[in-house]
Amino acid sequence: MLSFSRIYSFLIGYYNTLFITNDSEMVLYHQFNYDETKSEIGIYLSEEEKVISHFDAPEPIDRVNFYTNLIDTYNTGAYSNIKGCLIADKIVLCYQHMLYVFDYEGKVLRTRPAKENSRYWGLEKLNENQVLIAELDPDDPEKMFVFEYDIL
Repeated sequence: MLSFSRIYSFLIGYYNTLFITNDSEMVLYHQFNYDETKSEIGIYLSEEEKVISHFDAPEPIDRVNFYTNLIDTYNTGAYSNIKGCLIADKIVLCYQHMLYVFDYEGKVLRTRPAKENSRYWGLEKLNENQVLIAELDPDDPEKMFVFEYDIL
């Protein structure tokens, strides 16, 4: 298996890493071009040193802070404004207002919009069937809900 530094050298430049499996076997990434007209999602398989999945993102992906949607002195815009993870043979992408579940060919299998006047705040892999999602409370921006979501 390749070291993480070797994997990361593949992703430097016009790629942002979204998720790395615990064993660094697979890397989920967002690819963009200089003028940010292209937003693509891919999976890099480190053992074989090749991309095993690559498709257009369902929505444009900004490169700003996921939590504030702003670029500031601490966040230069180097981060993709989505969260993501790999679960079983699925790709989960969390935009601020929509959660997507894809197969490796890029086909949308499920979607889940955030509640009206709300947005997603975070995404974590829970197990091989579920993710934990944090969503702001639409009635109180100081509170959020955290819940399990089945992706299968």
